[in-house]
Amino acid sequence: MTLPDKEEVNNMKNKKVEKTLGDTLSKVMRRAKADDRITSGVFECASYLESFPELVMLCLMPETAPDDIAASIQHKLIEAYCLENDIQVAKISNCEKFISLLGDESPQQKSANDKPVMSPSMDCSCVLIGWPPKEKSNKHENRLMEQIWPNQIIDLPV
Repeated sequence: MTLPDKEEVNNMKNKKVEKTLGDTLSKVMRRAKADDRITSGVFECASYLESFPELVMLCLMPETAPDDIAASIQHKLIEAYCLENDIQVAKISNCEKFISLLGDESPQQKSANDKPVMSPSMDCSCVLIGWPPKEKSNKHENRLMEQIWPNQIIDLPV
């Protein structure tokens, strides 16, 4: 039996932190959704950032870049604006989990080929999570902000 390499130990620690971070982010997102502190969609997020940047705790974007050049430029501009205003930006690795976590409880419409259609209010191309009121702040928000670093890719739990 041999001891693991230093690199392997670091990778194991990173995986544990990412799992914990994904769990923490899920809890924070559920709570923010219940408290109506989530803004979704590129244009809605840009408008909110322009008006109330001090109320934003975290900006989340999908890891994969959009195929559309204009959308990609919008993402970069929002990311730059967030960083300029000391707002953490994180990437989400699995968009399906992200959408299901933010999904609407209302019945989904079906397209012609029986695939669910997302409501326009749940555009997950950019999501802002607002700070909770001081009286509602809890350990999950604090832990999330302590563990996250800029442009970190977070894997959400199932």
